[in-house]
Amino acid sequence: MTLPAASTAPSHRFGWGRALRVSIAVATLGYLVWLVGTHRRDISRALFRVQLAQTRWLVAAVVLEVLAQTCTVLVQRRLLRRAGADFGRVATVRLVLAQNAITMAVPAGQAAASLFSYRHIRRRGTTSSAALWVVAASNVTTMLAIATFGAFTATGLSWLTAVTGTALVTVAWVVVTLARSPGRLRRPLRRVTAAADRVRRRPADQASVAVRVEERIERLSAVHMSWRDWGYVALFALAAVAADCAVWFSATQAVIVLPAACSAGGAAAIGRLASRCASFHAPTFAALLSAYSAGQAGLQLPIPFGLGAVESFMTAALTASKVQAIPALAAVLLYRAFSLWSVVALGTASWWHLRRRATA
Repeated sequence: MTLPAASTAPSHRFGWGRALRVSIAVATLGYLVWLVGTHRRDISRALFRVQLAQTRWLVAAVVLEVLAQTCTVLVQRRLLRRAGADFGRVATVRLVLAQNAITMAVPAGQAAASLFSYRHIRRRGTTSSAALWVVAASNVTTMLAIATFGAFTATGLSWLTAVTGTALVTVAWVVVTLARSPGRLRRPLRRVTAAADRVRRRPADQASVAVRVEERIERLSAVHMSWRDWGYVALFALAAVAADCAVWFSATQAVIVLPAACSAGGAAAIGRLASRCASFHAPTFAALLSAYSAGQAGLQLPIPFGLGAVESFMTAALTASKVQAIPALAAVLLYRAFSLWSVVALGTASWWHLRRRATA
């Protein structure tokens, strides 16, 4: 993923970008006001159910969220070390948390987080090419890990999963091969750059094209990683996504439970209680995976925090599997408390600390 060239962009682009962000924020706020207003009673009941969550599953969710963030830190630390960046464990944790907070809280958050990371890594004395390489490698690795896990959660164990998994492994192999030997891109990059110049109606200048291509190849060659390094990065990137999914599983187990009276033998067959017990549907593993995939899709929308979209998508996916609406919404709100609000709170504190040190 390339970083936006903030220093060279025309000023009117910033105006359009600011207007777009304000429009998205206003639309999101309006949608949230409507959502809360029309479902106030359901949200209150769901929040009350969250207060009754089982403690053991809450503890499991906390541990798993810490594990997910730890895996992300390990990925980032390996990339930074190979780039020669001077980052300790605590500094890497702060950088990762700040990145996550920016990604979640800002429209087009991935680009904003990439720019923030690039500037912060550069302040540690890393070269521009190495810093850009770390940011791009981190983004691509995360994207492939989410896509790989999402392919499994969306299709389950089927021939489609095998085809999708093979395609993703192939893409990953090509990306790593080119990252290790970027000189192979010289000829294709020249053709692409020349074609882009023609589209932009720039004068054809083969010497200029060659210089720009060599600059890009030099950036790609800034960091050298072995296949073992890439395997390490891929393993922990996938582990981070899997741990986050496990947080979702723990949240559902904490609040979507069979009423205790339903397991009290013959009492479960009396009157309204019998109807209530018969209407209970525990979510299947496939339903939980589908709901998780729906939530990840909502996160990709240019909405701050994914507010409203993630909650709606995940709740709808669970209720489609015959889980009752209130327990489903309670599980989603609990999951978001761990995966979003706790991370944003810690990430905002980390961002503030890093900004204060940068301006000191």
